[in-house]
Amino acid sequence: MQTTDQPTTPTLGDLFPAELKESANAGISQADLDAREARRRAAGEALLRDQRKRDNRTRWELCCPPALQRTDWEHPDLAGSRSQIDRVLGYQLGARGIVASGPTGKGKSRALWELMRRLALEGYDVRFYAASDWFSQLQDFLRYGRDDARGWVETVARRHIVFLDDYGQQAMQRSREDWAQAWFFHFLEVRVGAGLPLFMTTNLRSAEMAERNGGVRGDPLVRRLLDVANPISFWK
Repeated sequence: MQTTDQPTTPTLGDLFPAELKESANAGISQADLDAREARRRAAGEALLRDQRKRDNRTRWELCCPPALQRTDWEHPDLAGSRSQIDRVLGYQLGARGIVASGPTGKGKSRALWELMRRLALEGYDVRFYAASDWFSQLQDFLRYGRDDARGWVETVARRHIVFLDDYGQQAMQRSREDWAQAWFFHFLEVRVGAGLPLFMTTNLRSAEMAERNGGVRGDPLVRRLLDVANPISFWK
């Protein structure tokens, strides 16, 4: 039976044999050098995480509507959605995110933006969009009849965490609706294949989403959405 040699990570001794010999003569072992290298790498990774957290904070502050950046969770207007809000705020990251649906004013966007703030400050790779902005950026890649959307769609789709706020409110040229929804379906399929969660708010019920996306043709889109997000209803 043939075997395939697996590549191995070179040690400091492989890379710098003369220096290692000199260090050994000075009383520094390879194990000491490897430990130093591990500490150096750990420190570098910590710096990168801290930088990502700072970038994420700035991104969140720029993307989150100012009116939603501070919330009194005990406000009487939110009392009817207390259990749904608690489920959102208590979310633990997994393969499925959250699709929160319900009427305006129930706190679904407030809760999701607060969750996004927490995940951003934990240092995850995050991107936030108003759904209208996501579809507007998508349309920018249709130039003079040339469709250049694939690279952008797949790059965004492979981000660890993506949040689309207010899906269903995006304005589309009628002639581009089918084209845009086909790319949104592809976006969902990439995330399903990669096992990545999606976070979304919408004023639409699942039946309305299917109808807006072509009735029977829209049903697969709703099913794909539920492959990457658990539903939380704010309709109650």
